[in-house]
Amino acid sequence: MHAPIALALSAALSPAAGDAGSTTFADWEMNDPPSSSTVSDSGPNHLDGTIKGGVTPDGSTLTFDGKSGQVTVKGATKVPIGSKPVTVSARLKFADVPGTDVGDYDIVRATPGGTFRLEVVARKNRTMAQALFFFNGSSAKASLVAGPDLADNAWHTLVCRKTDNAVTLTVDGNQVGSTSVKIGNITVSKEPLYIGSKPGGDWFKGQLDWARIDLG
Repeated sequence: MHAPIALALSAALSPAAGDAGSTTFADWEMNDPPSSSTVSDSGPNHLDGTIKGGVTPDGSTLTFDGKSGQVTVKGATKVPIGSKPVTVSARLKFADVPGTDVGDYDIVRATPGGTFRLEVVARKNRTMAQALFFFNGSSAKASLVAGPDLADNAWHTLVCRKTDNAVTLTVDGNQVGSTSVKIGNITVSKEPLYIGSKPGGDWFKGQLDWARIDLG
């Protein structure tokens, strides 16, 4: 992870006073060898992903073809989340607004139904692309679309975070949206977790530098 990006993410994850701090649920750095069919998780839970379809690793990023590329991750159901704060983040680059053939770009998605997910969605008659988050907990659901146009072929860092009483969305270190809501407990009850798509659709077309999930 590049130092400026790591610093920006650390700032976004800084715990409030009295919090015990964050722990890593999964950290996919996308730096496996070009010949690899695995996306290694450098976190403590070893939630390695499997490359499927049109995904090309180059040793530092993954390129998704927007047609069939995805990474599937098994084992997430074994890691309890409960009422802990959850942060889902990724660094990505793409040039094209999602078309009607794919709908949206799913970046990180937990099943079933996207218990939590980080997406890119088309807006203003598909002339721009914005970040979206969704959390589905035991007490409520929440989603938010906000931020600048991301379809500019430049690198962007997206961070969505659920706390006890709010959810926030940050793009490139700037908070672009928030909602006061008590989501409650988060449970990942079905495998697998997806990177770059949902089951059978929402195929991402672009590059991922890294993706990660943090708790606390």
